[in-house]
Amino acid sequence: MGLNLYRRHQSDCAGGHPNRSRSYQTDELRRGWKKCFCTIQAAGTLAGEFRRRSTDKHAWEDAQAIATVWEQTGTWSGAVSIAPTSTSGPPREEHLEPQVPRITVAEAIRAYLAEHESPNGRNSAPNTVKKYRETLAQVQRFAEAKGYTRLEQWTTADVLEFRATWLDCPLSGAKKLERIKSFFEFCLMNEWITKSPAAAVKPPKGAQRIKHKSPYTDDELQRIFGACGRLESTAWGNRYGSGAWTGEDVADFIAVSIYTGLRISDVATFNINRLQSNNCFLFMHKTKKELFTWLPDWLRDRLEQRAHKHGPYIFGGHVTEDMNVVTDTWRRKIQKVFRLAGPFEEKPTPHRFRHTFVRILLQNDVDPKDVAELIGDTEEMVRKHYVRWVPERQQRLTSILQEKLNSVPRPRVGGGPKLAVIAKRA
Repeated sequence: MGLNLYRRHQSDCAGGHPNRSRSYQTDELRRGWKKCFCTIQAAGTLAGEFRRRSTDKHAWEDAQAIATVWEQTGTWSGAVSIAPTSTSGPPREEHLEPQVPRITVAEAIRAYLAEHESPNGRNSAPNTVKKYRETLAQVQRFAEAKGYTRLEQWTTADVLEFRATWLDCPLSGAKKLERIKSFFEFCLMNEWITKSPAAAVKPPKGAQRIKHKSPYTDDELQRIFGACGRLESTAWGNRYGSGAWTGEDVADFIAVSIYTGLRISDVATFNINRLQSNNCFLFMHKTKKELFTWLPDWLRDRLEQRAHKHGPYIFGGHVTEDMNVVTDTWRRKIQKVFRLAGPFEEKPTPHRFRHTFVRILLQNDVDPKDVAELIGDTEEMVRKHYVRWVPERQQRLTSILQEKLNSVPRPRVGGGPKLAVIAKRA
């Protein structure tokens, strides 16, 4: 394995960094970083021995040269003589020849994740950061298995080999590849590599196939709500309190999901202030225009009753801010209903209630453009993924078939004229 380099700051650090703290070469490439000349350390395992050893160098190029010799000899012993980049005093960066820095895979991953988490960077949502962290952890493990430590060791062939190890479905594999491409593009932008090894890699076969959404049918919805009525009361308790939840709680949760199209996280944190008479607030447009959906009287009354019983957060207040914990609690409750209501032709999930909201609207002749606005998506995406429920499409195709098929002569049994072509170019 290769050695990792880091600068270990001293109490008299010229950059004012905390004593005994560390920084990496990627840190010092950031805008606004306060430079210093604390010595650079090397850490890693050589000949089965893990050690941390000072390179006695202040410049990364000099320290890297030292570490390269140690790696090549495979031993920590022996002195290494490397000419310094500057003959007098600490190295002055403006006198150094510009070079592509040799960044380790681990350093690049740390920098990329920090960019996603930083309020001054991409400031990505926690779930997004989690997905990148998981994907890049796989990148790190693959690199270690190949014996790679440096970023520039990766080639397109390595990315292809890495892709071949995935067990994801084509769509998930395509999203993973997008994250990996984004990582290498970040490295390219920072000039840590001269080209992205993932740029030419194509998504897994089948990833480009349009995936139609799968809403619940009316029969399935009837079975789901029927199962809610059969669900027994379940007690719960923790250090914050105790109580019980019933099938009626789950039925209310599902009803809000179906009649609003909100995602499970929005329903789980639903505040009664979203409700104004029969209008339910969905979200604020970029134009600052509020968007509402309408709820029937019975559901409005149910939500107001829940507010009297549970407070403004009608599906319970949450101590944690981790949305995964909040949604997983409701997923487990809804899964109990699914088990009672099964079997289903396709795997039942809470997100399919959102698709059901779209299906109901389209089947009741709501314009796809209005449906797109209600779910915060584009009309193109609605037509692409819910095409079989767009009534105008089916009406148009039916009209074409009626016009063309009615003109086709009826075939004679035992021989006769050949069937005419159904449709010809004008």
